[in-house]
Amino acid sequence: MLARYQGYRNAARMLVAGGGGHRRCSSGASMEGLKSTPETGTAALSKPGTGELLGDECYSDFLREDFDVKAYTSQSIHQAIIAEQLAKLAQGISQLDKELHLQVVARHEDLLAQATGIESLEGVLEMMQTRISALQSTVERYVMLFGSFYILLHRSGF
Repeated sequence: MLARYQGYRNAARMLVAGGGGHRRCSSGASMEGLKSTPETGTAALSKPGTGELLGDECYSDFLREDFDVKAYTSQSIHQAIIAEQLAKLAQGISQLDKELHLQVVARHEDLLAQATGIESLEGVLEMMQTRISALQSTVERYVMLFGSFYILLHRSGF
């Protein structure tokens, strides 16, 4: 669950700009304005029309470097807006899931190519590990063989 939260937090960092204090969320946020950059294969903000989600101050609290879960929770409880914030966060998570799906669909061929490349690299790595093991066993045999010769030569007085 923590890993999923951190993943959403990182994704949200890419979506929302700015910081600020505790604010109520606006409604109807969208993912409009997010695009995939071919150079890195990651999502980035497009300059024109960043969409309502990008301007939604509700998510900016989570993006600050000094975000404190306990302080945010106690402030939410104090202001009695928990249900509203939970609904907005669930909506934001749902939107991030949808955008992630759209990004995967849009970059499907690139992702498959990368997965294929990874599989071939794993095969090469496995082959190299096998060869390294064989080399280590050969070196150990030579060490034992030369060690035996050394002992025999040393005992015979050479």
